[in-house]
Amino acid sequence: MAEITKQTPAPPLAPATDVLSLEERQAVLKIPVWKVRLQLAWRGLRTNFALFAENPVGLVGVAIIVWFGLMALAHPLLMETVWDQNTYHPVSGYDLSIEVHPAPPSAAHLLGTDPLGRDVLSQLMWSTRSEFALGIIAALVTVIIATTIGAVTAYFGGLVDTLFMRFADLIIMTPFVTVLIVLSALFDVTLVELALIIGILSGFGAATVIIKSQALTIKVRDNGRGVTLEQLRRAKSHGVLGMSERARHFGGKLEIGPIRAGGTRVRVWLPFNENVERNNDPVVDL
Repeated sequence: MAEITKQTPAPPLAPATDVLSLEERQAVLKIPVWKVRLQLAWRGLRTNFALFAENPVGLVGVAIIVWFGLMALAHPLLMETVWDQNTYHPVSGYDLSIEVHPAPPSAAHLLGTDPLGRDVLSQLMWSTRSEFALGIIAALVTVIIATTIGAVTAYFGGLVDTLFMRFADLIIMTPFVTVLIVLSALFDVTLVELALIIGILSGFGAATVIIKSQALTIKVRDNGRGVTLEQLRRAKSHGVLGMSERARHFGGKLEIGPIRAGGTRVRVWLPFNENVERNNDPVVDL
């Protein structure tokens, strides 16, 4: 005779502890919107910095940037309080106590002097302000151009994609230093013009290819159906994938790569909606 087991009833659910009371809701509603946005921004900043801190090379780069920023802030203070204008001025300074210039590093001149008798450390600290302005303007121009062109080429494709990608190939092959030397020999290039030139060359080059690759992954991911072999072959014909690119699929995910985008080899994982398994071989020839 079969034994009949009696099922024990499920324990009652614990009362929810994350439900706010009426007083707590009213207290939350009284918090200013700007304060909530500030807290969210601070939380996002801490999260992003924690992710960034995992890379030691990035921390070294940040330390170098902060050091030069402190030098830019300290130079006018030193010129007003410690250093003599006639000796340490970065353009017209000259140390009369030294007979021969350039002079080696000493207690008075930590990095020595140049052939015109000017303090090298003062020149270095004075130039950091211009370098920061140059880098910020060039970075802004690069981000604006690369984001716009990359998004447009990923969205429209076709002839627009082909034209901008071939132009990006030409920019990538162009040596920056040679272009800057030629321009400086032909024209009197100012700081802002130099920043614009660097930003344009960087924006139309490798940065556009990288932004376009990210935009394509978002485009095929937003439809919710996954990418098909036809879409991959079309992307290959447009130059997104290499001519000998192959893909591997694992449990509905398709791994493509490594793909060379602007000198960087990356891997892309996309949702896949075609059953292409043949003899249990996960490799797909594109």
